[in-house]
Amino acid sequence: MPVVFHEKIKKEAPVRKGRGGGFDSAVKKRAPFIAMLQAAGCRDIRELLRQLNEAGLTAPSGRPFSYGTLRRVLLRMKALDLGPGTRTKKEAKAARLAAKPAL
Repeated sequence: MPVVFHEKIKKEAPVRKGRGGGFDSAVKKRAPFIAMLQAAGCRDIRELLRQLNEAGLTAPSGRPFSYGTLRRVLLRMKALDLGPGTRTKKEAKAARLAAKPAL
């Protein structure tokens, strides 16, 4: 019996309408600036939050970013393939250990 290998199929985020579609379009507008901060090494959500609010960039609601809103935006950016999204707990722990000075 022959062995068949299938390529990993990449799923696309479903196109949303209504409020979800509005959120997606707001995420797409903010994604380049957020991705630029992440590429510069800012991967911590709280640090991203501080920099975005200091820069005057608003959340999709038009208000300053909150932790939860920024996390939702980062998760949607990953689903839309616009950026790396949030770090996993394992990645965050590794970053903390790397930043910790050796005794």
